[in-house]
Amino acid sequence: MKLDRALEEKIKQKAEEVLIKCRPNWDLPHTQAAVYWMKQLIEHEGGDERILIPAIYLHDIGYYDLIGPGYTYQQLRQIKPKHMIKGEKLARQILNDLPLSEKEVKEITHLVRIHDDIPKIESFNEQMVFEADCLGMIDREKAGVGSLAKESVGDFLQSFKKRRMPKLKSKLARGKVKEFFEKEKNEIDKSTPIMV
Repeated sequence: MKLDRALEEKIKQKAEEVLIKCRPNWDLPHTQAAVYWMKQLIEHEGGDERILIPAIYLHDIGYYDLIGPGYTYQQLRQIKPKHMIKGEKLARQILNDLPLSEKEVKEITHLVRIHDDIPKIESFNEQMVFEADCLGMIDREKAGVGSLAKESVGDFLQSFKKRRMPKLKSKLARGKVKEFFEKEKNEIDKSTPIMV
C-alpha cells in the first residue's frame, strides 16, 4: 500500500526529533540515507510503503541516550540488542498517535525490534529493512562519516563484509555495496572513518 505523504511527514518529524539526540553526526543522516534506499528498494522489489517506510524512519531511535561520541565498534556491538528493545517501545509510542491500524503498528515495531538481529532476518519485510539499513550505512555521500572512533573503522568494515554482505539478497543492494567497497578501497585501506 502507498504511504500518504502527510502521514510520512508526521512520522519523519517525530523520528527526527529523537534521532537528533541519538549517536552524534550519525543516526539522523544515516536514517535519511536509509529512507532514500528503502524507497529505491520498494521501487525495484515491491513492498508495502505503509509498513516499510515508517519502519526505516524509526529503526534506530533506540540509540537515544545509549551511547556518546567517539565510541568503539565493540561498544556499539554491546548496545545493539538494547537499542532494538528500546526502539520498539519508542516506535510504539510514536505510532500509537498516528492513523495506523494495530496490525500495521505491530509489524512496524517488530521490524524495529529485529532489524539488527541478523540471524533472525527471514521475512520479506525484515529483509527490506535490513538491506535499506545496510545501504544507509555504506552510503558515505548521503550519510556522512559518523562518529565511530577512527581506530574502530576497520573492525566495522570487516564485520560488515562478514556478517552483512552475505545476507544481502536484492540485486540493488548487492550491487551498491560492491560498488562502495570498490570505490572506497583507498579510503578503507587508510582506515578513514567512513560510517558506523
